[in-house]
This record gives sequence, C-alpha cells and structure tokens, in this order.
Amino acid sequence: MKVIIVGNMRSGTTVINESLGCPSELSLTHEILHSSSEGGNVTWRDAYWPSDLFHSSNINNKKKQPVYIDIISQVLEMYDGFKIVYDQLHSQSQLWTFLTNQCRIIHLLRDDKFQMAASAALSTANGKWQRKPSESWKDKPIFIDPDWLATNIERSEQWEEDFRKMLPDALEVHYEDFEEWDKTMSRILKFLDLKQETLPPTLAKRTTNYSEVITNYKKLKTDPKFHKYFKSLKYFL
Repeated sequence: MKVIIVGNMRSGTTVINESLGCPSELSLTHEILHSSSEGGNVTWRDAYWPSDLFHSSNINNKKKQPVYIDIISQVLEMYDGFKIVYDQLHSQSQLWTFLTNQCRIIHLLRDDKFQMAASAALSTANGKWQRKPSESWKDKPIFIDPDWLATNIERSEQWEEDFRKMLPDALEVHYEDFEEWDKTMSRILKFLDLKQETLPPTLAKRTTNYSEVITNYKKLKTDPKFHKYFKSLKYFL
C-alpha cells in the first residue's frame, strides 16, 4: 500500500508525513521535489537520492511527465510514500492519474487561507519552516504586501479546487482538524487500513500572535478582501 500526502504549503503536510512515518508498517520518505522561490521552477531534491536516480532539471513541463512518472515509480519501489505540495505538480494531470491508480492519497486543506499565506511569509522571512515540540521560537516582525496576500489566497483557492477535482477519492483532512489530533490520526489510519495506535505530532504549532509580528496587521484586518479570515484566529502554525 502506497501513500501520497498532498496540500498547499503550511497546510500540515509535513507533520502528517512525519507522524505517519512512525508506524512500523509505513516507510515514508522526504518531500522529493523542490520549488524555487525565485523563479517557480521545480527540481528534484538530488541531495536525498543517488545521483543515478535523480538529475537536477526543471520538470514544470508537461512534456517531461513520462520521465518523472518513471522516477516516482522507482521511489515508490523503495518507500511507501512521500509528500507533494500544490505548486510542484499542480498542472500535471497525467501524473495524478498515475498516482491515483497506484496510491491512497491524503489531501490536506486549510480553511483559513489568510493564516496559511501569513505563515508562509513568516517562514520565508525568518528562515524557519518547522518547530519541534521542545523548541522555542519567536518570529521577527514583517510587512505583508496586501496585493501579494490577495494573489496568494486566490491562487491557493484555485489550486484547492483543481486538486479536489483531480482527487475525488482522496481522504480530505483539514488543518483545523488538528485541534482534535488523536481523532484525526485515527481517521487517517482507518483510511490506510493500518492498526490504530497513538501517533503524537512530531512538530509543534508556531504559536505566533500575528498582530505582533505583522507590522500592517491592523490595516489588513480592515481590508474587505480579508474580512472573512478574521472571524476566528486560533490556529497558529
């Protein structure tokens, strides 16, 4: 049984991937692709793999689908699964047809797109994407461009809609469900036909108070484009 975990950045894909790697039945590997923040190019994460398996190249091209389908097939021979984020393969319908026939797919969603985008901006600016439970962390304040934020949210909503259409049989798990972590993990284990066991989260919430680390927070809060996202700010990763 093979597993693919897919979702947007800051939707919980990493903590689910790592936590699911704890059961003895599953052997999950790292995120196998890398998205360039500069140009949006997607490359193989060569550092994790033998040089004869991966070769750095821009794969954000439909013509190259057979090439990386073959490589991903080899990865799935070595491991039970891995994670992918939206921007890496959002337009590769042929690949997703292949994966849906080969794997069980867990689709991570995050309802609060404002916090998801803000968390990505903070992570990029602070150079910190993950926090272990025993680790303390305080973000340095940043300014978030309202136009960038609106574009990011709009794109995230479109990608989410596209992936829901491509993956009708995937198990949808919402980031907000993590408030009931044990219940959420139990549902995932049942979907994967794995034995029920306690799987604590391997990562901790960011515990950031956005009003303290986003310098234009009050202005964003009064912007009509973002009103719906300020109804309940209680999830901070």
